[in-house]
Amino acid sequence: MSKVSSAFDILDTFKIERQKIALKEFHIERSWDALNFLNSAVASEKTKQLEHIYSEIEKQNPEGCYRLIFHTQGHPKQHLQYTLEPRELDPLPSTIRLYPWTDQRPPEALDQFKWSSRERWADLTRHLPDSADDLLLVTPTGHIKETSRFNVFCFSPAESCFYTPTLQVGCLNGVFRRAVLKNKVLPYPTYEKDLTLSSTSEMQIFVGNAVRGLIPAKIL
Repeated sequence: MSKVSSAFDILDTFKIERQKIALKEFHIERSWDALNFLNSAVASEKTKQLEHIYSEIEKQNPEGCYRLIFHTQGHPKQHLQYTLEPRELDPLPSTIRLYPWTDQRPPEALDQFKWSSRERWADLTRHLPDSADDLLLVTPTGHIKETSRFNVFCFSPAESCFYTPTLQVGCLNGVFRRAVLKNKVLPYPTYEKDLTLSSTSEMQIFVGNAVRGLIPAKIL
């Protein structure tokens, strides 16, 4: 029995630049982890399929942003079925204004992955005021989680490093987050840490994902 409803197909969003998917190894890694979460018995058989799919996509499509959905219905032994759609990016301000919102739902293992169903976020973002660009989810104990689009990164000038929330708070283990933690993207090391609104008051706030990169942010 799957741990997630078949409505929760695996979602990935990426950029193709110069016939290469940016951060491809981390996109493959996260898609495999999601497959493993759904059915660990067959995930090992899908590694080469995933590598082939991503390689063919970057060869056959022009530069741009794409939305890739792996369909989880059907027999698990079958070849992976997927849909690829070009995606237009909406403009964002140079600094993202974040509106803190307490998320009462306890963290779940499935929160680490990106699913095609966005109903939960659609419901949460109804609380977003006109003065803000995105919700910043905070746990009932005051720990920063994520936004509706981004992982959160806080730069400590005193320590010359970035911090990002731990997975235990219930945030997405995003592609950009994975790459940053392996020191593949940013000029400073990045570490996981439990962060609160008060503990980040002396830090520089950023948000980031695989498509947008790192963007300055401020908490309202």
